[in-house]
Amino acid sequence: MNGLSPAEATGRRVAAEWQPVAIYTSPLSRSVKTAEAIAKHFGCPVQLHPGLADIDYGNGRVLSPEEARQRWQMRSMPGTTVRSRRASLGRDPGRSTARAMQTVNELADRHPGETIVLVGHTVINRIVLLGVLGLGNERFWRIKPGTPAPSRLRS
Repeated sequence: MNGLSPAEATGRRVAAEWQPVAIYTSPLSRSVKTAEAIAKHFGCPVQLHPGLADIDYGNGRVLSPEEARQRWQMRSMPGTTVRSRRASLGRDPGRSTARAMQTVNELADRHPGETIVLVGHTVINRIVLLGVLGLGNERFWRIKPGTPAPSRLRS
């Protein structure tokens, strides 16, 4: 599924199950549109947060994570930077993990005991899920959230 219909469905699901007090999103347009589709069900504004932006794919930016994995035969990402003769994928993936978890902790501290919605991208979402589950980056390719894929996490 492409376009806004999955975002609309996610908005309806979130509205049926949760009552968020805040919605944070990556500043990239696709995430903003998804966040807006969710936010229309609630009285809270969409807030941009650079910590939810996608990782830096370097020259591989136009590739989906699956295409990049196939092209460069990646085994574990983002724990290592994988290079081919033509391009590198990510400048420092460890920074992406640190940035994602710092963002999650910052926003959780800002909203103790409250429900918030975070809208990111497949890679950053996988990183967050690994981090909150206490799993290592070597499991990156085993987590396969859909698009969009709501996950409920509690502290």
